[in-house]
Amino acid sequence: MNSYIIGLIDEDSTDIDFIKRTILINKPNDITDGQVDFWESPLPENSFDDIVKRIIEAITNEKIHMMIIDYKIVVSTKSYEGTTIFKQLSEIVPKFPIIMLSNLSGDCHSKEYVDSDKVYSKRDFFKIESQYSKDKVFNIFRNMEKYINQRAKLTTELVKQLERWENDGYSADSLQSIVEVEKDLDNYTPQNQNTVEKALDLTELKKAVDILKNVQDLIGGGQNED
Repeated sequence: MNSYIIGLIDEDSTDIDFIKRTILINKPNDITDGQVDFWESPLPENSFDDIVKRIIEAITNEKIHMMIIDYKIVVSTKSYEGTTIFKQLSEIVPKFPIIMLSNLSGDCHSKEYVDSDKVYSKRDFFKIESQYSKDKVFNIFRNMEKYINQRAKLTTELVKQLERWENDGYSADSLQSIVEVEKDLDNYTPQNQNTVEKALDLTELKKAVDILKNVQDLIGGGQNED
C-alpha cells in the first residue's frame, strides 16, 4: 500500500489549505487519509535555486512524489513565476510529476516548456463538487502511482544488475545494462551522473570496453608465454 506525499509551493496559506482539502475530499475511494501527506517548501528570498535544491533532495530521499506549484508567488512585494521552478525541475528529473496551479492559465500555456495538461485552473480546482476538480485530483494520484511504481521497478532492476555484476564478475554486457538502467532511473530521481556520463553513447562504450578487454588478454597472454 503506497503512501502519497505531495509537495506544495504557494505563498498563500489559505490556498494551501484549499489545495489539501480538495485533494483529501476528491482522492480515490481506495486511498485513505492516512496514506496522504503534504510537504511544504519554503518560499524564495532571492532566487529559486535553493528551493530547487531542497526539492531535489526531497525527491532523492523519497520525501515527495509530486509537486503542485502556484504560478504567481509573491514574497515581500516581489512577484515570482512558479514556471521557473517547473522548468528547472523538469530538466533535472523529467519524469517527476509536477502540476502548475494558476488563475492565469493562459500565461502558463504560453511557456513552451510547460505542457498544457500540467496546468490546472486554481479557480476550477477549488470547486470541490465539480467534475473538473474530481478529474484533476484523480489525475494527480494516477500520475503519482505511475511515478512511484516505475521508480521502484527501476531501482529493483538496478540492484539486480549490480548483484549480477558482483556475483558473476566483469562483462561488457552487464556494464552496459547497469548504465542503461541508471540513465532511465535518472529521469525519476537524480543518480548524480555528470553530463559526460549522461551523454555517453552506449554502443561506443561497449566497443571501448571490449577493446580494453582484448588488450588485457593480449598482455596477459604475453606474460603467460614468458
